[in-house]
Amino acid sequence: MPDSIKYMVSVATLLYNPNFWEQTMKRLFSCAMVMAALSAQMPADADEAATQTVTAITVGGPSTPSSVEGNIKAGKKIPLGWAELSNVACFPATRFEQFDGNHVFYRVPMSASSSLKITLTPKDKAAINLYALRQSAAGNQPVPPNVTQAISAEASYPKYAKIDAMKKIQNKDDGVRKIEFTSVGNPYSILIGVAGANGLTEGGFKLNVEQTTR
Repeated sequence: MPDSIKYMVSVATLLYNPNFWEQTMKRLFSCAMVMAALSAQMPADADEAATQTVTAITVGGPSTPSSVEGNIKAGKKIPLGWAELSNVACFPATRFEQFDGNHVFYRVPMSASSSLKITLTPKDKAAINLYALRQSAAGNQPVPPNVTQAISAEASYPKYAKIDAMKKIQNKDDGVRKIEFTSVGNPYSILIGVAGANGLTEGGFKLNVEQTTR
Protein backbone atom coordinates (compact mmCIF):
# COMPACT_ATOMS: atom_id res chain seq x y z
CA MET A 1 0.00 0.00 0.00
CA PRO A 2 1.45 3.43 -0.91
CA ASP A 3 2.54 5.68 1.97
CA SER A 4 0.02 8.37 1.03
CA ILE A 5 -2.86 5.92 1.35
CA LYS A 6 -1.49 4.59 4.63
CA TYR A 7 -1.39 8.18 5.94
CA MET A 8 -5.01 8.83 4.88
CA VAL A 9 -6.16 5.62 6.53
CA SER A 10 -4.35 6.58 9.77
CA VAL A 11 -5.95 10.02 9.77
CA ALA A 12 -9.40 8.62 9.11
CA THR A 13 -8.98 6.07 11.90
CA LEU A 14 -7.92 8.83 14.30
CA LEU A 15 -10.82 11.11 13.38
CA TYR A 16 -13.37 8.34 13.88
CA ASN A 17 -11.90 7.41 17.27
CA PRO A 18 -14.26 8.67 20.08
CA ASN A 19 -11.35 8.94 22.52
CA PHE A 20 -9.56 11.38 20.21
CA TRP A 21 -12.45 13.81 20.22
CA GLU A 22 -13.00 13.45 23.95
CA GLN A 23 -9.37 14.30 24.72
CA THR A 24 -9.39 17.17 22.20
CA MET A 25 -12.49 18.74 23.75
CA LYS A 26 -10.97 18.45 27.21
CA ARG A 27 -7.83 20.24 26.05
CA LEU A 28 -9.83 22.99 24.34
CA PHE A 29 -11.96 23.45 27.45
CA SER A 30 -8.87 23.72 29.66
CA CYS A 31 -7.32 26.33 27.33
CA ALA A 32 -10.57 28.31 27.33
CA MET A 33 -10.69 28.32 31.14
CA VAL A 34 -7.08 29.55 31.38
CA MET A 35 -7.69 32.35 28.85
CA ALA A 36 -10.85 33.41 30.65
CA ALA A 37 -9.01 33.59 33.98
CA LEU A 38 -6.20 35.66 32.49
CA SER A 39 -8.53 38.07 30.72
CA ALA A 40 -10.50 38.55 33.94
CA GLN A 41 -7.35 39.20 35.96
CA MET A 42 -5.78 41.79 33.63
CA PRO A 43 -8.58 44.36 33.83
CA ALA A 44 -8.68 43.85 37.60
CA ASP A 45 -4.98 44.72 37.86
CA ALA A 46 -5.52 47.77 35.65
CA ASP A 47 -8.46 48.91 37.78
CA GLU A 48 -6.37 48.33 40.89
CA ALA A 49 -3.66 50.69 39.64
CA ALA A 50 -6.16 53.23 38.35
CA THR A 51 -7.80 53.61 41.78
CA GLN A 52 -4.56 54.36 43.64
CA THR A 53 -4.84 57.70 45.45
CA VAL A 54 -1.81 60.01 45.49
CA THR A 55 -1.80 62.81 48.05
CA ALA A 56 0.11 65.99 47.15
CA ILE A 57 2.50 67.42 49.76
CA THR A 58 3.69 71.02 49.87
CA VAL A 59 7.47 71.27 50.18
CA GLY A 60 8.79 72.48 53.52
CA GLY A 61 12.13 74.02 54.44
CA PRO A 62 14.68 73.15 57.16
CA SER A 63 12.96 75.33 59.77
CA THR A 64 9.42 74.23 58.87
CA PRO A 65 9.45 70.81 57.16
CA SER A 66 6.19 69.56 55.71
CA SER A 67 4.55 67.06 58.03
CA VAL A 68 1.79 64.60 57.18
CA GLU A 69 0.19 61.94 59.36
CA GLY A 70 -1.51 58.91 57.88
CA ASN A 71 -2.40 55.25 58.21
CA ILE A 72 -1.74 52.47 55.71
CA LYS A 73 -5.28 51.17 56.24
CA ALA A 74 -6.25 53.87 53.71
CA GLY A 75 -4.26 52.02 51.03
CA LYS A 76 -4.20 48.53 49.55
CA LYS A 77 -1.84 45.70 48.71
CA ILE A 78 -0.31 45.79 45.23
CA PRO A 79 1.86 43.49 43.06
CA LEU A 80 5.58 44.14 43.65
CA GLY A 81 7.27 42.87 40.48
CA TRP A 82 7.81 46.43 39.20
CA ALA A 83 10.24 47.19 42.07
CA GLU A 84 12.90 44.70 40.95
CA LEU A 85 12.88 45.74 37.28
CA SER A 86 16.33 46.87 36.11
CA ASN A 87 14.87 50.18 34.92
CA VAL A 88 13.44 50.83 38.40
CA ALA A 89 15.69 49.02 40.91
CA CYS A 90 13.78 50.16 43.99
CA PHE A 91 14.10 47.02 46.14
CA PRO A 92 14.89 43.36 45.31
CA ALA A 93 12.53 40.41 45.31
CA THR A 94 14.34 39.03 48.36
CA ARG A 95 12.89 41.98 50.32
CA PHE A 96 9.33 41.91 49.00
CA GLU A 97 8.28 40.79 52.49
CA GLN A 98 9.16 44.29 53.69
CA PHE A 99 6.59 45.85 51.34
CA ASP A 100 3.82 43.24 50.96
CA GLY A 101 1.25 45.05 53.12
CA ASN A 102 -0.93 48.03 52.25
CA HIS A 103 0.60 50.92 50.26
CA VAL A 104 -0.29 54.62 50.40
CA PHE A 105 1.22 57.27 48.10
CA TYR A 106 2.30 60.90 48.28
CA ARG A 107 3.83 63.23 45.70
CA VAL A 108 6.10 66.20 46.27
CA PRO A 109 7.79 68.56 43.76
CA MET A 110 11.58 68.84 43.91
CA SER A 111 13.26 72.04 42.73
CA ALA A 112 16.41 72.18 40.64
CA SER A 113 19.67 72.55 42.61
CA SER A 114 18.20 71.23 45.84
CA SER A 115 18.30 68.36 48.33
CA LEU A 116 15.13 66.62 49.48
CA LYS A 117 14.99 64.63 52.72
CA ILE A 118 12.10 62.28 53.46
CA THR A 119 11.66 60.84 56.96
CA LEU A 120 9.05 58.29 58.00
CA THR A 121 8.34 57.60 61.67
CA PRO A 122 5.91 54.70 62.32
CA LYS A 123 3.65 54.93 65.35
CA ASP A 124 3.66 52.26 68.06
CA LYS A 125 6.69 50.61 66.42
CA ALA A 126 4.56 49.44 63.50
CA ALA A 127 6.42 47.54 60.77
CA ILE A 128 6.10 50.22 58.08
CA ASN A 129 8.71 51.01 55.43
CA LEU A 130 9.47 53.74 52.92
CA TYR A 131 10.38 54.00 49.25
CA ALA A 132 10.44 56.80 46.67
CA LEU A 133 10.73 57.19 42.91
CA ARG A 134 12.33 60.15 41.15
CA GLN A 135 10.14 60.94 38.13
CA SER A 136 9.92 63.65 35.48
CA ALA A 137 8.53 66.97 36.67
CA ALA A 138 6.13 66.91 33.72
CA GLY A 139 4.65 64.23 31.52
CA ASN A 140 4.25 60.59 32.46
CA GLN A 141 4.15 59.99 36.24
CA PRO A 142 2.91 56.42 36.75
CA VAL A 143 2.05 54.94 40.13
CA PRO A 144 2.91 51.38 41.23
CA PRO A 145 2.23 48.75 40.11
CA ASN A 146 2.10 50.46 36.69
CA VAL A 147 5.75 51.54 36.88
CA THR A 148 8.25 50.23 34.32
CA GLN A 149 11.04 52.78 34.82
CA ALA A 150 12.22 55.59 37.06
CA ILE A 151 14.98 58.18 36.85
CA SER A 152 16.15 56.77 40.19
CA ALA A 153 14.61 54.98 43.16
CA GLU A 154 15.42 54.50 46.84
CA ALA A 155 13.98 52.37 49.62
CA SER A 156 14.45 52.35 53.40
CA TYR A 157 13.73 49.21 55.44
CA PRO A 158 15.42 47.03 58.09
CA LYS A 159 18.80 45.67 57.06
CA TYR A 160 19.26 41.95 57.66
CA ALA A 161 20.74 38.78 56.22
CA LYS A 162 18.98 35.42 56.22
CA ILE A 163 21.19 32.53 57.37
CA ASP A 164 18.55 29.91 56.64
CA ALA A 165 14.76 29.54 56.67
CA MET A 166 14.65 29.81 60.48
CA LYS A 167 17.42 32.29 61.30
CA LYS A 168 18.48 35.77 60.25
CA ILE A 169 20.96 38.39 61.44
CA GLN A 170 19.54 41.91 61.69
CA ASN A 171 21.22 45.27 62.27
CA LYS A 172 20.05 47.55 65.06
CA ASP A 173 16.96 49.38 63.88
CA ASP A 174 15.10 52.30 65.46
CA GLY A 175 12.21 51.99 63.02
CA VAL A 176 12.73 55.43 61.46
CA ARG A 177 13.01 55.34 57.66
CA LYS A 178 15.00 57.96 55.72
CA ILE A 179 15.57 58.74 52.03
CA GLU A 180 17.41 61.66 50.42
CA PHE A 181 17.52 62.89 46.82
CA THR A 182 19.84 65.48 45.28
CA SER A 183 19.06 67.57 42.21
CA VAL A 184 21.62 69.45 40.09
CA GLY A 185 20.11 71.25 37.11
CA ASN A 186 16.58 69.85 36.74
CA PRO A 187 13.38 69.80 38.78
CA TYR A 188 11.68 66.48 39.48
CA SER A 189 8.53 64.95 40.88
CA ILE A 190 9.10 62.56 43.79
CA LEU A 191 6.56 59.81 44.33
CA ILE A 192 6.66 58.56 47.92
CA GLY A 193 5.38 55.11 48.87
CA VAL A 194 4.63 54.03 52.44
CA ALA A 195 4.05 50.29 52.85
CA GLY A 196 3.39 47.75 55.57
CA ALA A 197 5.79 44.83 56.06
CA ASN A 198 4.88 41.17 56.48
CA GLY A 199 1.34 41.71 55.20
CA LEU A 200 0.55 44.61 57.58
CA THR A 201 -2.63 46.43 56.53
CA GLU A 202 -3.05 48.94 59.35
CA GLY A 203 -0.65 51.23 61.17
CA GLY A 204 -0.14 54.95 61.72
CA PHE A 205 2.88 57.02 60.74
CA LYS A 206 4.27 60.54 60.44
CA LEU A 207 5.93 61.67 57.23
CA ASN A 208 8.30 64.67 57.10
CA VAL A 209 9.58 66.26 53.88
CA GLU A 210 12.36 68.87 53.95
CA GLN A 211 13.96 70.65 51.00
CA THR A 212 17.12 72.75 51.04
CA THR A 213 18.82 74.76 48.32
CA ARG A 214 22.23 73.58 47.20
